[in-house]
Amino acid sequence: MLSAWGPAGMRLVRGVRLDLLNREIHLGAAELAVFGLEPRGDAGLAGRWRAESGRQWHGVLGKEVAAEEGLKLEQRLEGTLVHGGWKFVISGRLDQIQETGAGTLIREVKTVTERLPVPPEDFPRRFPGHCAQAACYRRLRALAGPPPEVELLLLEIGSGLRQTVRWTEDWDGVLTARLQALAEFAEERRSSAARLRSLGSVSAFDAPRPGQTEAREELARIETRAGTVLFEAPTGFGKTGLAWEHALRGLRDGRWDRVIYLTGKTSGQRPASAELRALLEKLPAEARPRVLQFRPRSELCACADPRSCRKATRERWAGSGFSPRRLLEADPFPEPETIAREARSLGLCGHEAARACLPLADIWIGDANYLLAPSSRHIFLESPGFFPDRTLLIADEAHLLPSRAADARSASARTGPFDPVEAALRAGRASSATRLAWDNWREFLGALEESRALPAADRLEARALLDSFVNELFKGGMDWDAPAPDELDALRAATVLAGIAEEADGLPRLWWSPGDGELRADCLDAAPALGETLAPFRQCLLMSATLSPAGAFATACGLPEETTLVRAEAPWREGAHRVAVDARADTRLKTRADHYALTAETAVELARCSNGPAVVFFPSHRYAETIAAYIAALAPELRVAQAPRGFDAAGQADWVREALICSDLILIVVGTGFAEGIDEMGGVVSDAIVVGPALPEMNPVQEARRARLEETLGGDEAFVQTYALPGMTRVNQALGRLVRAPGQKARIILHCRRFLRPEFAPLLAPEYRDGKVIRSREALGEWLLGR
Repeated sequence: MLSAWGPAGMRLVRGVRLDLLNREIHLGAAELAVFGLEPRGDAGLAGRWRAESGRQWHGVLGKEVAAEEGLKLEQRLEGTLVHGGWKFVISGRLDQIQETGAGTLIREVKTVTERLPVPPEDFPRRFPGHCAQAACYRRLRALAGPPPEVELLLLEIGSGLRQTVRWTEDWDGVLTARLQALAEFAEERRSSAARLRSLGSVSAFDAPRPGQTEAREELARIETRAGTVLFEAPTGFGKTGLAWEHALRGLRDGRWDRVIYLTGKTSGQRPASAELRALLEKLPAEARPRVLQFRPRSELCACADPRSCRKATRERWAGSGFSPRRLLEADPFPEPETIAREARSLGLCGHEAARACLPLADIWIGDANYLLAPSSRHIFLESPGFFPDRTLLIADEAHLLPSRAADARSASARTGPFDPVEAALRAGRASSATRLAWDNWREFLGALEESRALPAADRLEARALLDSFVNELFKGGMDWDAPAPDELDALRAATVLAGIAEEADGLPRLWWSPGDGELRADCLDAAPALGETLAPFRQCLLMSATLSPAGAFATACGLPEETTLVRAEAPWREGAHRVAVDARADTRLKTRADHYALTAETAVELARCSNGPAVVFFPSHRYAETIAAYIAALAPELRVAQAPRGFDAAGQADWVREALICSDLILIVVGTGFAEGIDEMGGVVSDAIVVGPALPEMNPVQEARRARLEETLGGDEAFVQTYALPGMTRVNQALGRLVRAPGQKARIILHCRRFLRPEFAPLLAPEYRDGKVIRSREALGEWLLGR
């Protein structure tokens, strides 16, 4: 899948090379047989199962036919076909070929899940890929002599029943359709390359602010450099606009063919899309790249029964009239809802329709999970036409990448009244051996008791049980179309946990039980895996307001020491903040209750002397709820808004806008989308309190991470890397939302004496350091008056 870049002018499409200059397509017969933009179901689990079944059956057949006279196995075949103005240079490997006095017989062996026998006339409809591949071999062999006899030997996986069917002319029709689809795709990619070369120069800023011109020039200097670039600039600096300029220049100059823009939080996608739209509107309509903002299935599929939706989509696709090409030609930057709405009007799944549009889009915007998470990364990485070494990857909010990568390589399991895996196995009619293996695993899981670390014997038993389940799962029959998407996700999570148990990736993990009947395998450091994920891309632009210290961030991402750093300066932020450190308070968990009243009084005092709404940033929802109750008792006349849990990106932005209008005090938890993904506070909020350094929760996973670091860094530095640095990054991110443009000002109270300690103070962004130390209520009052 992640193939190397071919010769100059060549493009790789999932094992397919497109020579755009010479109009040649180099590929294997198997790739040609399955090529298409239509939905294919759950390629991950089903593909792995079919591959395993195919290997087993080919081994059985190999032994059976070894003694058959004149029969040869796995023979290579190459040749060139011409269609639609393109040359198809095809290679393949014949399963079986037999030379006799009567001629040549080619036999392809395929495993299927359908019940056999199937009427021969139904083969082109039921098994189009198999028929296309067999017809391709027949046509290639006929280039050098008489057409051979060709047949398909199908084996029903569940029962071992076999059926042999001879070639008919209908199979050639399927092959021709595949050639036509690939020729049209290659022609579209050729036209896209020509269109992108006509992109002109465009600026994201009509009047650049101080620092933006210098940052633009620095990015221009590293455009031709492969590898990873760290781009650090303050919130509100305009780094998103500069990143889009950088991306469009590279598309125009042919440095990359595609751009992927990933955000760590969903709330970051809307402003990024809005900035790109504004930039593209400055370009001629005929030169604009095609852009797709990809959203999860839960937002694009409105069908009440996801099972029937997915199956119906595949059945209706060919006759539905849905055309990704026409859709993107009519609107090069469609809203996700527009695609979903058109798909639903045709009886199709909106999520599958959006996936079909991906190969034809030049810019993809989506969540970081489409690169990091095993359950969803195949959507991007297996999309036809994707090859990372011709792709620019932009990661916004890149400070979140190490933790997101670790989360993606962690897994959990727990017992409960409803077991989605059991539901998936039941719906898919899994074998009794598979279900028994799952029952054994569930029995083990149910007997687990809470522990901070799983005993070695239990871990070995967990691995053995998971191995047994996965082996049975991919050996026995299973209808992968039957389970619902959430059931398949649960089944996929179980296989991920089994893969983690094998320890093949070498990443350190803590196996523990947070509660009875619950198991977690948490990755402690995903740096090697993250570095391997980023390495194949032509260039990675990792940007954030909080990448410092850059060396620690590069290490956490598994990046080489020579990683390029572009650090933008914003002169207009100098002197824009008045900061005080409230040394009266101690917000540590064991002492904060003694200071609840003080915290509430400080918030009330700030609100009463503020010209607009004041914001208080908390490390947790419970802490915010407690202080909200104190404020209500102390100053009932104040209008207090507390950020809720569980809002989506649009809901978060709407809530903040309303709170800014209707509230005197706004209570927000750092690390959430309210604190890191919302830009509406800039220029509106000029007063803020940060309650404590917002350290991560002290739990077995964090303690295991600190213990690992202590072995190489020592106790103090291990604490800084595990707790202080992540906590202060959240603080810097939250405060960066306040001053986002020249002329804006902010007063900030750092409400905890720990902000003065040497392990925390240097981690504050420079503009928040050296604040006035407050040690009494009178001193706070004087500071608020500007004295």
